[in-house]
Amino acid sequence: MKMLMLVPSVPVVSAALLRMRINRFVAEFVAQYQKLKVQGCPLGGVGAAATTDVDGTFEQVQASGAEVAQEPIDQPYGVRDCAFRDPAGNMVRIQEPR
Repeated sequence: MKMLMLVPSVPVVSAALLRMRINRFVAEFVAQYQKLKVQGCPLGGVGAAATTDVDGTFEQVQASGAEVAQEPIDQPYGVRDCAFRDPAGNMVRIQEPR
């Protein structure tokens, strides 16, 4: 597959590939959250992700036992987003462009 370049070194990706990457990010976050919660260790930083279904992603992450910092809401700047805290208290935001 040939990729178009909008900005040097930033390839345009298909929607299916983007969804796959988002799902992988959420799955890895959930797995790391559970592992580190048991160990009592910090996640090591703040994360952010964009998704096409913030409400579904919220339900999945919340079901893992992650601490909810903000339920999904529509923001005045054009996104619907939510937030969680990792075991060390760092914020992880997930947003859906509107």
